This record gives sequence, structure tokens and C-alpha cells, in this order.
Amino acid sequence: MAAAVVVVLLLCACSRPEPTAGERLLGSWRAQTRNIHTILNFRANGTWTSQVRIEGDLSRIIEKKGTVTGTWAITPEGRLMMTAIETPIAIGWEKGQPLSFEIVALTDALLQLDNHAGRKLALERVKIKNPGAGSQFVTVDLDPIVANLRTGGTQDPPRFVCLSIGLVLETEGRATVPPRVREAIVFHLSALTYADVNTNEALEALKGDLHRLVNPYLDGAVSELHIKRMVVTTQRRVVDEFLEKSVQTGKGRADKTAG
Repeated sequence: MAAAVVVVLLLCACSRPEPTAGERLLGSWRAQTRNIHTILNFRANGTWTSQVRIEGDLSRIIEKKGTVTGTWAITPEGRLMMTAIETPIAIGWEKGQPLSFEIVALTDALLQLDNHAGRKLALERVKIKNPGAGSQFVTVDLDPIVANLRTGGTQDPPRFVCLSIGLVLETEGRATVPPRVREAIVFHLSALTYADVNTNEALEALKGDLHRLVNPYLDGAVSELHIKRMVVTTQRRVVDEFLEKSVQTGKGRADKTAG
């Protein structure tokens, strides 16, 4: 009798319940139609974000739409309920309007949604490498980045934002970062204003935005993104000093790129 109890306990301990639809949904998903990429990210706190990126020649992101945010939940009937909270771009989805989607397919790699009203989505999960015997975490320092901030009005002087960024990548070999990652960061920064970068809260938000921005370019291998140094200035002399110091400290090539 005691042996039977031990066997049952071992079986219970070893078996894992299947992940729920909500658990399987978490993470980043990507849909592509010609040169238009849609990145949809579901978070465990019940919120979601979506960005549209337009790709030009040589896989360079030449335009990025605003970030749409909202809330999500799985209904008792197993449908995905999504509500838009912030809609800075025209997406045909009114703020506060809930949409109910049938989950046609949901696997580790594929998500298909249908609301039977003309909205059909087919997305692939942004790949995240599974840790293995040969996997390791490598920090890659990007070349110094300089971009022009967008002015907030006629009284707002032109400003530069200078960044030193480090990426922690999970890789099984030599870590490389394609040039389009820096190009995407410059493009994103050039759409920001001084108000978007002048507080600690804004800096934390920027780190999260940049992480989500570059991760798809590296197949989800970005474990962490660190802003090691940031300078916001109206003076070109300060920009030159930033670039010179970056070279002296070995932070990469001084590539003066302005958005």
C-alpha cells in the first residue's frame, strides 16, 4: 500500500499541466504583409502593445507608426477579448472599444485570430532561443548613437540625444548585431521630444520601448537592454565630447548618425 502511494505521488510530481491559453499567449508575435511588420506583445499583467513598422530597401525600417496599447483577457468561452486604451494612429479601432476574437489556432509558434467581422490575424511568435548546453549570455556594446530629437514647438530649441547602449544576448555562438538595429534606434529616437527623455520615468519607458523595438531583429535573443550613458544637449560641442569619450573608453566606433 505504501509503495502504491509513493508511485502515485511520484507521478503527480512529474506530470505538468498543459499551459492555459492565456499562458501560451504571453510574449511577442509578429505578422508580415509584404514590407509591413506588425509586432503584438501580450504581457502577464493583462496589457498588450502593438507597433507597425514599414521596411524599405535592404531590410531597413523606414517608418514606424505609434504604439497602440490596451488590455486583454481570455473569456470563460475561450475567446480573446482585447480593448484598445491608447490609439495614437488611425487603426479603425475606437478607444475603449472591446473586440472579441475566436482563437482559431494557438501553438508555441503560431497564433491565428478571427472576430468574424473582417478582422483576421495570423502571427508567428518572435523566436526566443532555448537555453542549451552551448548557450551563453554575451554583452554587446553598440557603437555610440546620436540622433536629433523632434522639437515640441517654435520655442523648443533643437536638441541632440546621445546614447551608449549595451545588449545582453543569449547566443550559442559569436554574437553579432546587424546594422539595421542601430538604424531602427536612430529612427525611433528622432520621433521623440525632450519631454520623452528628460525624467527617470521616461528613461525607464525608453529602455522598454527600445528592447521591444530591437528584439525582433535579433530573433528574440535580447535578454536585457541597458542604457549605459545618455546625454541630451543643444550644443554640438557636447556631442563631439560624447563621441570622443566613447572612443577613448572603447565603446565602439564614433559613428555620427543623426536622425
